[in-house]
Amino acid sequence: MSTDAIVLLKEDHKEMRRLFKAFQDAEEGPAAQRQKLVSQILEASRCTPTSTRGDRNV
Repeated sequence: MSTDAIVLLKEDHKEMRRLFKAFQDAEEGPAAQRQKLVSQILEASRCTPTSTRGDRNV
């Protein structure tokens, strides 16, 4: 695995941690906010060419 791939994986992991933390913090908030975060988490977890995670097509 190249260094670039490791860097990308670490960035992706950091983003997932941020999203899950935001979801935890929104536990008491509106359902619409939590649903938006769930959608973002699901999108960020996809590793397909149709993903909207920038130019990082896998």
